Amino acid sequence: KISTDYPETGKRLAEEFLRVWADNNDPNANRNRTYRYGYMYGYNQRANSIPLTRSKQERSLTELAKWVSKLQSLPIDEINQDKLAEAFTKIHSRAEVYKMTAITKVFGSFEKMSPKTVAALANTMRVNLATVWRDPKTQQNAKTKRKDDEILAEVITGYEDVDKILENSIKANPDNWRLHLRRACLALDKINFQQEAEKSSTYTIDRKNSYEMFSKATELYISASSENVEEETTEAFEHWFYAALGASDLGALRETQVPAPRQIDKIKTALSELPDKSAERHLARFANALAARISSVKPELKQRYLRHGLSIAGDHDKASEAKKLFNYYNDLTNEIQLVARIDGSSTVGHESPFGVFVDIRHTKEIERESGGFSKYLTNQNNSSYAYNYGRPTQNYREKFEDITRSALSEHFDVMSVTFHDSKVTSRGAGQEGWRITPYAYVLLKSRTPEVDKIPSMQIDLDFLDTGGYVILPIATPQIPIDSKPKIGDPRPAENLKIVQILDEREADKGLLKVEVKASSNGLVPNLDQLLKPSLDHFTRTDESGGEISIARLDAESKSGSPITERNWTLTFAKTEKGKSESALSFSFPEQVTETQEMLFQRYDDADLVATSQTLQLEQRYVKKNSKWIGLAVLFVLIAGAITLKLKRKRLANSESNEKIAAFNVPNEITPFSVLRLLRKIHAEKGFSEDIQSQLDESIASVERQYFDRENEQTLSLKDIAEEWVNRAV
Repeated sequence: KISTDYPETGKRLAEEFLRVWADNNDPNANRNRTYRYGYMYGYNQRANSIPLTRSKQERSLTELAKWVSKLQSLPIDEINQDKLAEAFTKIHSRAEVYKMTAITKVFGSFEKMSPKTVAALANTMRVNLATVWRDPKTQQNAKTKRKDDEILAEVITGYEDVDKILENSIKANPDNWRLHLRRACLALDKINFQQEAEKSSTYTIDRKNSYEMFSKATELYISASSENVEEETTEAFEHWFYAALGASDLGALRETQVPAPRQIDKIKTALSELPDKSAERHLARFANALAARISSVKPELKQRYLRHGLSIAGDHDKASEAKKLFNYYNDLTNEIQLVARIDGSSTVGHESPFGVFVDIRHTKEIERESGGFSKYLTNQNNSSYAYNYGRPTQNYREKFEDITRSALSEHFDVMSVTFHDSKVTSRGAGQEGWRITPYAYVLLKSRTPEVDKIPSMQIDLDFLDTGGYVILPIATPQIPIDSKPKIGDPRPAENLKIVQILDEREADKGLLKVEVKASSNGLVPNLDQLLKPSLDHFTRTDESGGEISIARLDAESKSGSPITERNWTLTFAKTEKGKSESALSFSFPEQVTETQEMLFQRYDDADLVATSQTLQLEQRYVKKNSKWIGLAVLFVLIAGAITLKLKRKRLANSESNEKIAAFNVPNEITPFSVLRLLRKIHAEKGFSEDIQSQLDESIASVERQYFDRENEQTLSLKDIAEEWVNRAV
């Protein structure tokens, strides 16, 4: 009645009915019983996560199709297709990809659907495919129990279904720019998804083809544009711009995606091809959106996003906010540098380690305004009380080390990355207004002689901005090196200290050992650059250790040099010279370089005592005659065999005596003591089958005689006990 008399009111009521019905049948709504002031939880918490079955979803779709049919039969204008699409979306589980059969059941043929509705529905499906439908957490929350490969298959099928929907709709509406734009976005999303799952050799070509689709959609929009300002939109240009940065949506952009500068130029050209006034309005909208949408961009991509966006917007007035923000980012990067320098000569060789200092060079103003750079020397997530002032806490040291190892590991062995203490303070940089905060020391070794440069190392710095915070990557320049020599030039070392320790505890093996412990400010040189290799009366047979250990970085020194340690164990065997001497004079290896301190020690049992460089050995290192050693070994073997034989004989006699002692006639003869004796013999003696049967009969006869009232047989318990004891022993 209302629809007949008041068609507009009837249409509004019909659309409101669709909204309420969809809300009541929304499987994604919170199913907890809620009250105004809190939640009420039932006894069985599993009820909160009952999975939505396919049959329940199909029933909802069938019911929606019936209601749509009834509402469309009313004498009212056509129901808003967006409202219908919203209802269709609501009654689906977030974990389920839309099926073509379900869509046609509610909307009918795609060819007959409004292009705007198809575009809106396809965009919803595309966004879900890129977000919730591929997220394992969504599947887990919905209790679908799908595995990763099943999720992958569902998403790929979803992309193919949406593409078919758009293809059929484009056949009926070949000039609709929205349909072409949705299909371009869908194509780029799909190839990015497949590239993440498995690297593809056709990715570059597929990506280029998707750009052609964006270009065609924009051309169709331009050709269909009119002077009606309300119908104008920059949607086609914006999605094309996002695609040129790597993805069809801002939220999907990743730092690893490589921008396409040529597409940026094409977008700028396309905007200029609009009629004069229309071009101005579109450029103004595009420029205004740059700053308005900055909060949707990931912090590490904001500078890249604005740089390419401003290359399109230029100096337009509406881009002023974006330009201010971009200039702020540039000022930060201009006032902060990450510098690297080799510790010593650039001739590093390929078999000796060398170090690289990494420092943050900055203006004193940026240090003051940012609060300094000490937080980049911490792992905040490992601290209970860390706070990052509007930014999520970060393990800054761990992040820098991961980035550094990833950048260098192809051509270098990254032996260690050592950081300064977080309390380190900045110092003058030798240029007015600039200071240096010491940061890290990277210990490297070239893998091959062909390595000729150290790649850039990067640190990510974060700063607050109008849209939250921004992450700015700062990188070092590449450094040329020479790895051709086997051993590189000596590294700078100061305050060199060496301790030599004599160890005679293996003299019985004819071995003498010397432990060498060296430390310095700077990398400790190789052993042959510290000590002479040989000793009088002894020849070096083995050398172990020598790895460089960095204890800490000395922030007090001018260069921030590392305090390092190296320990070696040298093993010596006595030579033939002076072999008849009962005691030998020993001199520690002589040094070949200047040292601040040289100490000599020796082991006295487990203790260390100071000694002089030359001393008398306490042990004898006379080689033993192998002939006499052989005879002594033979004598020991013969004596051992005789001893073993006698021991076995005594053991056999002992066992026999133990067995005799174990089976004695009881002192007190009673039925119980005799039965106990017979059962013990039965359990412990391994008689033959016939004798075992006789023993069983003796046990049974005793039991009958004394425990069976009807048995009058007389037995001699003592005779039975003595008989079986004799048999047992």
